Amino acid sequence: MKTIKDFTAADISLSDCTAYHADRANTTWAAATTEEKEAALVRGFDYIRVQPFRTDTDLFTDGIPQDVERAAWEAALIEITTPGILLKDQARDDHISEMKLNTMAIKYQADARDQFKKIEALLGPYMARGIILTR
Repeated sequence: MKTIKDFTAADISLSDCTAYHADRANTTWAAATTEEKEAALVRGFDYIRVQPFRTDTDLFTDGIPQDVERAAWEAALIEITTPGILLKDQARDDHISEMKLNTMAIKYQADARDQFKKIEALLGPYMARGIILTR
């Protein structure tokens, strides 16, 4: 059974990625050098590979599904725009906020994780589902 771990960014077509972004007039992608695009595709695919894919079926028998490849292209665009954002390290204090009202101050930890809705939508059918707890 093949899994996403059997593939690398080299299995993703840079020319197809470039055509995909050209069709969507993504000028940030068009302005990047070939080296920047290749590196962004590697970082983007690194992000895709660590997602919790389903294991109940052989999703990758015929190679990388088109939606998973498109998700990698979207991830590469995010990485072109902000290198390293998809798999960035976060310090424990990254989401600490403070609100002050007169002399009273309240500190709280906000759940401010980045969300990448287009990638999530493309990968949705391939992702593991949450466990439902019952009594």
